[in-house]
Amino acid sequence: MKYNFDEFNFNVIDVTTRGAVDILINPRGITISRGVADEMGYPAFVRMLVDSESKVFAIQACKQTDENAYKFSKPKGEQLKPINCQTAAVKQIIRSLMADTWNDGDSYRINGVYYRDAKAMVFNLKSATNWKWHNE
Repeated sequence: MKYNFDEFNFNVIDVTTRGAVDILINPRGITISRGVADEMGYPAFVRMLVDSESKVFAIQACKQTDENAYKFSKPKGEQLKPINCQTAAVKQIIRSLMADTWNDGDSYRINGVYYRDAKAMVFNLKSATNWKWHNE
């Protein structure tokens, strides 16, 4: 079967479209999507924040010299993988806030909302959805 390429009505696929703006919380830690880094402008350092009463976790861009600054992203074009956070303090706090829905061995996906003025990505832990790999 032969085709004339000019007979097709192709559209170029935008391969620069960023992925989801979310985090994946699992027993080992937190995987932060590249979409989060992209939306935040690839900050080199962030602070991890929590509102225990509201059960909200946030990542806020900061300077390296700020208290509790956490090395976060490489510059745009160099950050090729998701960012992994395995800090014990962050894992323990998030797990305790999710205690009523947490199941050992499960992973939870949470979409983020970016607050540009605060330079912060916010994740409502109450909106976590159970997420599992499916090999079907």
